[in-house]
Amino acid sequence: MKFLSKYPIVVIWLMSLALVSCSQQSSRSEPIASKGSNTKADAEALKKWIDRYCATVTAGDLDGYRNFWTEDVVWLPPNAPVKEGLEACIDFNRPSFEKYNLVEKMSVEEIEVADRFAYVRVNYKFKGTPKADAEPIDEDGKGIFILRRKPDGSWVSTHCVWNSNTPIPE
Repeated sequence: MKFLSKYPIVVIWLMSLALVSCSQQSSRSEPIASKGSNTKADAEALKKWIDRYCATVTAGDLDGYRNFWTEDVVWLPPNAPVKEGLEACIDFNRPSFEKYNLVEKMSVEEIEVADRFAYVRVNYKFKGTPKADAEPIDEDGKGIFILRRKPDGSWVSTHCVWNSNTPIPE
């Protein structure tokens, strides 16, 4: 019991991965890798995934952005309802891609790999310069991606939760 009180985030993470693993195997139509390696190479691959993700957002490439997510991705955005499914998530972000020149930068703060699944905790800075008449966006925050290893060894995100460090205006 001491472990549970001393390391609750580890216990929650392990339970989450177990639940994700069970649900992924039984209900997901997209294939997952049969096993993983949990090496330094995995951490490097996940850091590169984050770099490609930021580069895709910054390039304004909404079509390329789709490739980072599973068809049944779940997002937990700040101050908004849960978004479920790739099309709902793309529709949620489409206005940002259409109305702004975006710049997203992330620093990887933590990576954990458990065989075929991983999570990456990041800090981010997000800036949107209006293309026309809109308010600029300037945000910094933090988030977590839960990812699944595909059979080819690459990673794809099944879940994303993020929130801003910027207080909500009163």
